Amino acid sequence: ILDDDAVIGKMERLKKEAAEVQEKVAETDSVIQEIEATSALFLPLAHKCSAIFFTLEELKNVHFLYLFSLQFFQDIFSFVLTQNPELQGVTDPAKRLEIITRSLFQATFNRVAPGLLQVHRLPLAMTFARLRLYETKDDIAEKEMHFFLQGGSLITGKTQFDRFVPKHMSDEQARCAESLCTSLPAFKDLCADVSRNESAFYDFLLAARAEDKLPPIGALSAAELRPAQKSFRELLVLQAFRPDRVAARAQ
Repeated sequence: ILDDDAVIGKMERLKKEAAEVQEKVAETDSVIQEIEATSALFLPLAHKCSAIFFTLEELKNVHFLYLFSLQFFQDIFSFVLTQNPELQGVTDPAKRLEIITRSLFQATFNRVAPGLLQVHRLPLAMTFARLRLYETKDDIAEKEMHFFLQGGSLITGKTQFDRFVPKHMSDEQARCAESLCTSLPAFKDLCADVSRNESAFYDFLLAARAEDKLPPIGALSAAELRPAQKSFRELLVLQAFRPDRVAARAQ
């Protein structure tokens, strides 16, 4: 066999072709890894797109006129990708992804909100905020979000805030404060905060723009709080003491 030049030549060709096939397989593996890495990068955006659309889909249960099609959402997504001025000149994939995600939530709310009743706009905004922050370092605690959306819990009987009634707060405010401090661990020292800063709380309760006069509260100054988490807790305080300013602060 070794003396047959034809056989030797064919074996050489087979060896060369095998090496080429192996090289192509290695290149394919590299391409597949790159595709998987890119898919993993955009997977969070895909999850948020699904969450946004199905939130819009569920709005029909709030009001029978709130009907939004898949095409409606696809048009918004296309606009964010192709006509977003914030993307101009940005080449880093991570930065582009952040801009696309942020713009998608904002653009969707801007398109949907004008067609909603005023009373339904804030809940939608809060839902979008929760979806936007979900599984990030700024994620809002589930218990705090649930408390806010439920409007607290009903408190009957005496409360530890009764001593501030009626000088510094109304009976309703005292009950809402009691609900806040007994339902959420972060606000367990709320009564002590009020005692230490009675004057500041009094000014806060009477202020025309109470959201700008928030008194010192331990739950708002925790070292581990992220900016979004602190802003949300400010909403909880306003909901308890000055519910008339919640919408203004939420903006």
